[in-house]
Amino acid sequence: MAARRAVATTPTVEARFVLGAALRRTGALDLARAILTPLAASLPGSWGVHYEHGMTLAGMGQIVAALTALETAVRLNPGSSLAAYALGDALLLVDQTAEAAAVQARAVPGTVTDPRLVAAAAAWLHQGDTAPLAALGLHLSDIGAVCLVADAGLRSGMVDAVAAMLATALAVTPSYLPARYALALSFHRLDRSEDALAAIDTVLAAVPGTVVLRALRATIQMQRGDVAAA
Repeated sequence: MAARRAVATTPTVEARFVLGAALRRTGALDLARAILTPLAASLPGSWGVHYEHGMTLAGMGQIVAALTALETAVRLNPGSSLAAYALGDALLLVDQTAEAAAVQARAVPGTVTDPRLVAAAAAWLHQGDTAPLAALGLHLSDIGAVCLVADAGLRSGMVDAVAAMLATALAVTPSYLPARYALALSFHRLDRSEDALAAIDTVLAAVPGTVVLRALRATIQMQRGDVAAA
């Protein structure tokens, strides 16, 4: 990896940041955290470092720990769709529903119903064309971007393609709970109740009190006729 060589030969802040971000995107989260945690402490004004640090913690299933870093990233760069959407996802899983909706409504490019994002999501999900997403600054090596695209895709009815995209992303970062929740929603829309319940239970194991997850679980159980379990 070129980033590793750069750190070994010239361990600059920029090289360490690039390496930490690259490690996160390839699922090497322990290594990414070892680089990004001290980097975030030494660079309190760098939104990108705090975003990568927060996403690393979230990718390890540490949603509460990720909140501070993601809140810092959004405060430093309120125009970042990735930071705003990731923060909203994390807030949702700790039952701060109103706060989650508010922060995601400020995301750029607009909200998940923004025509530009919907068109870019469709280009990827239907034709495999990533250029429109890249033009919006969204790259699918980042699971945060995957979740943003997934939400736009679900709202536009592209459910099968969204489920496949999320499953691919989760193979790299299996403990990123917002993506697992989005996959549960996809399975629910596809009437794959067993798969939806399994995905929900995986998230609930990490954040057992989350109301939105318990409500979705109860809805699925009742649709299956399992009133007692609901």
